[in-house]
Amino acid sequence: MLQFKSGQGLAIGLALGVCLWMLTGVFNEETPPEVTTKTSESLPEVQVRRVQAQPITRELVLSGHTEADKQVALTSELNAKVMSIAARQGEVIQAGSLILQLDPKDWPARLKEAQALEKQRELEYRSARDLRRKGLQNESQQVESLARLESARAQVIAAQHQVAASEIRAPFTGTFERKQVSVGDYVTQGAVMGQFVSIDPIVIKGAVPEANRHWLSKAKTAEIELVTGKTYPAEVRYLSTLANTETRTYPIEIIVTQPQASIPYGMTAKIRLKTSKVDAIFVTPSLLVLNKKGELGVKAVSQNQAVFVPATLIKAEQSGVWLDIRQPSIELIEVGAGFVEEGDPVKVKQSQITQHVSEPSSLAEPQLAQEAAQP
Repeated sequence: MLQFKSGQGLAIGLALGVCLWMLTGVFNEETPPEVTTKTSESLPEVQVRRVQAQPITRELVLSGHTEADKQVALTSELNAKVMSIAARQGEVIQAGSLILQLDPKDWPARLKEAQALEKQRELEYRSARDLRRKGLQNESQQVESLARLESARAQVIAAQHQVAASEIRAPFTGTFERKQVSVGDYVTQGAVMGQFVSIDPIVIKGAVPEANRHWLSKAKTAEIELVTGKTYPAEVRYLSTLANTETRTYPIEIIVTQPQASIPYGMTAKIRLKTSKVDAIFVTPSLLVLNKKGELGVKAVSQNQAVFVPATLIKAEQSGVWLDIRQPSIELIEVGAGFVEEGDPVKVKQSQITQHVSEPSSLAEPQLAQEAAQP
């Protein structure tokens, strides 16, 4: 009987074990990866609310300032002394009323003399014309008489102009502003003696961004809000078709009729322009996101997946914004949007908040804004 030493027996045992391992093909098999599947319990949960688009009036808010409808500088056409000032600064003056009186010097007397000469020349011309018809005077004498009459008429017109130039009158109904002369001052031809402005209607000037110019072509009405908080109905008077080359904006003019001249010029004002209606949804600003392309929108759910819905800002209010999403409704993610990306599967929890369907006033806080602000 063969006897093995202890070392030889251990070696033989290890060799047999290696052979058995190789025969089982362990070297040629890979351990299959552990397959894990996400269950509904492991998906991120989001709270959604079905939001229906509703028609609202498209609105654009611009910054502007008030200006006088008409403004002229009152200048002197004479070298003369200021004799009197009939109007007070800030006083509403009717068209044609006297504002300042300059020294007319001897022009009233010259006017009377010119008018008397004109009357004489007219009688001479009529006499010459009658004699010409009777054949008692030649044509050259009649023409000479007509020339003297025309010269006399020109002298009357010149004298009338000088007398009128001594009376500075209101060119239109407005207010006398920035008086620059006093009684007794001597003014020269072309000197500015004050400003005269008309603020009925008052003009509010602003600038429309080029991105919004196309949908303002039919805008006829507007609303003005002053820094005092007062609002006034207004009308679009002018919208330029020529852009400012530096700012790429289009000048616009809004007018407010004010018989009592209650709006001063030079005041900052907001211009609210309303045009056609558009279907939009109301959301709180915290739900707005930008996708990888930099597009503005919101996150929603479609077929249990998070999706990005591009949107166009229509108008902003104190409690939220109105967005054009170009579809009738979406399942808007109100809670959990920050934890999911576009395409992620989600677990949906439906919100119990319903949407108010009436359009709020452009100045009042909408009821929908209060609802959308709730989690």
